[in-house]
Amino acid sequence: MNNKLKFLIDYVVNNAKSVEVKKIKTNFTNHIWEFKGYYFQMIWGQGVILKIFNKDDMKEILSI
Repeated sequence: MNNKLKFLIDYVVNNAKSVEVKKIKTNFTNHIWEFKGYYFQMIWGQGVILKIFNKDDMKEILSI
């Protein structure tokens, strides 16, 4: 992950509003934030996964 992406994720987690999105499903503990037309989902299991979705069409644009 590069520094710009890390900065963006840290900013969203600490400043964006937390939301519940029924269209985004997972069997693991997760948290979703809405920011500038995107959903940022962090999933905790044996590791951590971050997914970013476009709010308009719910397409996943990044998974790391």
